[in-house]
Amino acid sequence: KDYLAYLRTAKEMGWQQIEFVTNATNGKRDLWDAIFGEDLARRVIVSIESADPAGFESVRGFPWERFSRNVATIADCIEQHGRRAELVFNAVCMKSNLHTLPGIVDFAAAHRGKLYMVHLNPSNMFNNPLGRPENHLETVPRDEVLTVFREVKRRAAAFRVPLWLPE
Repeated sequence: KDYLAYLRTAKEMGWQQIEFVTNATNGKRDLWDAIFGEDLARRVIVSIESADPAGFESVRGFPWERFSRNVATIADCIEQHGRRAELVFNAVCMKSNLHTLPGIVDFAAAHRGKLYMVHLNPSNMFNNPLGRPENHLETVPRDEVLTVFREVKRRAAAFRVPLWLPE
């Protein structure tokens, strides 16, 4: 797959608001330098379910250390090219990762990113055991969920991480 060809074609067609989602498994600096040096994307959204290495690896099946290094490369390339693009982290909030959510704020802050937190969408529950209804936040006592989200909000404010929480 040639991501650069797709992005260059979109830019040539006049698209100004290009953004894409990645799992950050590709950490090739030349790729990210080209994307941000040529202004091929205005926003890169990185999926992250946990900032805990074991939790991340259990969901993604990808080494945390490599993921973290790749995200650092993306953030460095954005910075190097004048921060014309945004780095946004997208975290799905679930029962199984509830207590790791504050750590995701810390990770976003360390990489100068924004953070979107969304509810678990059970539409893929047959293909992914994490998507099952019993992993939805509605199965967790409300006080427990609110305590975690208060800490998420506190850390986001302290580190000045732009934050969007689920409804």
